[in-house]
Amino acid sequence: MAAIKIHCPSCKKTTYTRSIPTYKIYQNTNEGDPKARLLCNSKHADILWYRRGRECQICGKIFLSAELDESFIEELVQLRELVIERNIRIIRRIKRNIHWIKYDEKVPEDFAKSFIRACAWWDKHPSGFPARAPRHADNIYLSSYYGWVLEFGANKFLVGKAIIRSANVVNTYIENAAKGTLIRKNELVNAISNAIAGSVANFYDDEYYTYPIYSGQLEFGVHAIDLADAAEFLIKNSDLEGLFV
Repeated sequence: MAAIKIHCPSCKKTTYTRSIPTYKIYQNTNEGDPKARLLCNSKHADILWYRRGRECQICGKIFLSAELDESFIEELVQLRELVIERNIRIIRRIKRNIHWIKYDEKVPEDFAKSFIRACAWWDKHPSGFPARAPRHADNIYLSSYYGWVLEFGANKFLVGKAIIRSANVVNTYIENAAKGTLIRKNELVNAISNAIAGSVANFYDDEYYTYPIYSGQLEFGVHAIDLADAAEFLIKNSDLEGLFV
């Protein structure tokens, strides 16, 4: 077992201590519940660290030690507070200037078309290579129930629903960022992609719980919606880059 010098709370001496698994402390002394091994900051639960079990080589006292300089945790908390202040400023600007994240049931036609131009593909193009299909945007129509819709054979891509559900995802991430949660772009892209994949209906207007994703796309015969392109379009039109870590 590794031994380091540490202050003993019993004999008050700094001496070598032997590492003891926390579950053994709990078994032998009814202290050191394994659940207590993990500590976290009271304001920011994701700032956390582990405690170790130690046995004093002088008095034999077995105890738990955090073994972490508190100033290090304080510095992390201060940095987190600065991140929160920065995020709040960015979020105010986003809410003031970005309109699509406020859409509820009415998505403007021009935005819906721009969205399709950015992510529609002709996957099995006669040239033999996948090609973008921006003209699919001209085929969207307004459904009384689903909003903007683009039909692909027997299936319907619910353009308006995809945008609105993506807006809900973005707003959730924004709310978390205002509390100090670190936002990673790849996680947001995945969340938006899942929201879009859940925005497809069949011929009878029944929505799929989620539509199958193949190689990052929703495939409809020879056509496809590229989820990474769709998410990138929405992120670029939301000024979120400043929130990412």
